Amino acid sequence: MMFHYITWFEIASLAAAIVALPVLWKQSPMRILFVLLLLIVGVELYQTIQFQVNPGQNNSTLYNFFAPLQWLLYGIMLYRIIQNLNNRRALGGLIIVFLLITTFSLPEYLHTQQYNVISHAAGTLMIVSGVFLAFYEMLKSPTNLNFLKHPYFYLLFFLLFFMVGTAPYFVMGNWVYFNMGRPDLAMVLNNVMSILNYLLYTVYTVCFVWMRVTKVSF
Repeated sequence: MMFHYITWFEIASLAAAIVALPVLWKQSPMRILFVLLLLIVGVELYQTIQFQVNPGQNNSTLYNFFAPLQWLLYGIMLYRIIQNLNNRRALGGLIIVFLLITTFSLPEYLHTQQYNVISHAAGTLMIVSGVFLAFYEMLKSPTNLNFLKHPYFYLLFFLLFFMVGTAPYFVMGNWVYFNMGRPDLAMVLNNVMSILNYLLYTVYTVCFVWMRVTKVSF
């Protein structure tokens, strides 16, 4: 399956972030992303070990807590990127709504041992909205930022691409497999998700090296 090497791409991104840490640590949004990458690599390595010990385990409980933490950290990162007060308030409101939706929907999914697709959908909407707000600020004053030559544009663009592209797998995967009885279609969604993971973490790696070399900041 295509997803087997995703962890290695995540590790490569973390290694690049460590190399770029003197630049990243000076910027609040990038500090959050660095911490997030540490958590992602830690959880994925833990899962890799667990699957070797118990290949058939249900990991929904772990990801029902970890995935919302991921989306929350991405939301806070975007909140720090956005400068306009009204845009910050809008994203802050979406973060609160996301937390409420996750809190109230979580018990049912923990009980059924299924992935919380409601929380994932809400998190996707929050992050996509945050990226659009950040892009709006970037494009509003293009003279202040030559965004096509700026690594942060690509970092945010591919985060947006990843969130939109993987939503069908995370939100519909179980329904397609179990309710529709279409494991073939579920595998297609899984492969798309894997490709987008490879692409996202490749872009992260390139952008971190780019930041280290050019020492650019928001």
